[in-house]
Amino acid sequence: MRVAVIGAGIRGLVSAYVLAKYGIQVVLYEKSHYFLGAHCNSHGGV
Repeated sequence: MRVAVIGAGIRGLVSAYVLAKYGIQVVLYEKSHYFLGAHCNSHGGV
């Protein structure tokens, strides 16, 4: 089985990690040139 994860933010990366741990092939897509796109670019912090 192959799964596409759209977005390399916190949720996308964790989802891809968990799926891969279960032996599922994961393709991760991100529109930005940076991982954690909106999370790291939100200058307000979390």
